[in-house]
Amino acid sequence: MYKKAHSIIATYYFSALIVLFLVDLFCFSFFEQRIFYLVLSLYCIESLRPKSSTPRLVSTLLLIALDSFLQFGRFGITLLYLIPLTFIARKANNALQTTNVVIYCFFIFCLLAQFIWLEPFVLGMKSSASYITAKIIINIIVFAIIRRL
Repeated sequence: MYKKAHSIIATYYFSALIVLFLVDLFCFSFFEQRIFYLVLSLYCIESLRPKSSTPRLVSTLLLIALDSFLQFGRFGITLLYLIPLTFIARKANNALQTTNVVIYCFFIFCLLAQFIWLEPFVLGMKSSASYITAKIIINIIVFAIIRRL
């Protein structure tokens, strides 16, 4: 009984991961820029779960790395901040009780690392503060919707 329930949950997760990746890819090709970070939001939810599995995290990181290749032309450039944040999330998961506030703060921290550190300093892409704020607010709303599913 446990194996069957576990395989159903794994199938649901991986199908949701593929659907969110395809929606993210469609939005990127339609708008010609990244507005939604759907796979990153699923990654933040999964990395702060108490019993998150390593294959789920690795497959999600692989799709995020592929997504960064499609956006920036460099495979895995977003892993520069996601891998250290994963270790911080694991330690925080053991030390803190995972609440909605912690998950939202982790997601906002990932977005800030993307917009404030990676894009301007590593990739040389400058953005205005209002544009960054609007993208963060849009992604928080989308994150809240995904979290309810």
